[in-house]
Amino acid sequence: MKVRLLLRISVFVVALLLIIPGILALAQDAEVRPGETVSVAVTDQPQNVSLVIEEPQVVNIIVRGVGGTDPSFTLYNAQERSLSFVYDHETNLDLADTDAALENVFLPAGTYTLEITGFGSDGQAEVSIEPSAPGITGFGITETYTGEIATGGRLNQEVDFRENEVVTIRVVAQSEEFDPRLIILNNDGQTVAQNDDYYSADNPDVALNFTDARVDLIVDAQDTYTLEITSYDPSDTGAVDIYVTRYGRIEPGDNAPEVIEESVVEGGRRSFDLEVGAGQAVTITVRALSDDLDPQVTLFDADGRILAENDDHRSNNPELDFLDAQIANYIFQESGVYTIEVSSFSGEGDFELTIDRLGTFSPIEGAPGTGEGTEGEATPEATEAGS
Repeated sequence: MKVRLLLRISVFVVALLLIIPGILALAQDAEVRPGETVSVAVTDQPQNVSLVIEEPQVVNIIVRGVGGTDPSFTLYNAQERSLSFVYDHETNLDLADTDAALENVFLPAGTYTLEITGFGSDGQAEVSIEPSAPGITGFGITETYTGEIATGGRLNQEVDFRENEVVTIRVVAQSEEFDPRLIILNNDGQTVAQNDDYYSADNPDVALNFTDARVDLIVDAQDTYTLEITSYDPSDTGAVDIYVTRYGRIEPGDNAPEVIEESVVEGGRRSFDLEVGAGQAVTITVRALSDDLDPQVTLFDADGRILAENDDHRSNNPELDFLDAQIANYIFQESGVYTIEVSSFSGEGDFELTIDRLGTFSPIEGAPGTGEGTEGEATPEATEAGS
């Protein structure tokens, strides 16, 4: 009896040893890079896929269900901070309704995690990281700088910009607890633009935490500018990554701004057609002429999709009140007739709509799509708190 029992135990152990490598293989993370596709099992338990980004770039993250599988995913950065949860998709990509996708996502270099789960029955999914189509603006060339802010100090990084250059500056804290502030100064020490906490419902940036900073800018004049980064709390210290993305230049036009005066009732809206060419850059401003009106502006394409919207402009323009609305420096990817909608966020009254055609965009020379970034080291400048 004991011999038979030992034989049965031995057979069970041998079978278990044969099964365990398969179980471990399922538990291990798959890995995917831009341009690659991997297949993963989808269940109600999370399946992790490592996403390796070797240089800052813009990508589409796509999880396609196989055989009716309905996948979803959460994107985490290396610090395990959730960047985005995606159940289905709201993209122009050729996907099934139940597929999950994030389109045109800027990701700094690093290793990310896609946590994939399924809704309903188990199945398979294909995970793809595809380079995004550049379009008119492309994705520019990104320069990366790093540095640390000491207690009560500041970090200064000098950058040369050309006149009418279109740029985006991102400041990303290496620790989620650190809250950086960004001020852009010209060579005379005047503030050109600034930001503390970046948030945009119409132009989300999953690479940024809520307390990270970002500025989108068309540069006024060729000059050496200073990116000054400080801590929101002067007693805090922390390290940051600075990403400077150069897209190209605006070739100025000679069109005078178009100004329209209209009125809107509370809760109402007024629509205006806007005909533009591909690559044309336009700033749309809505200024309330009545004290009771808080206007909002939305830009739609020909199919009724929202391209951009704004309630309170938050710019440095002294001619605008806090509640006025503005879509600044929008570059149209395709020629066509678009719709500007001015609505009442609250109140009613008269407003002034200004359509300023800034010129035509010319993309930066270099590698298409992502371009070839350069790296540098920022130089911290220690100063006394409050200076």
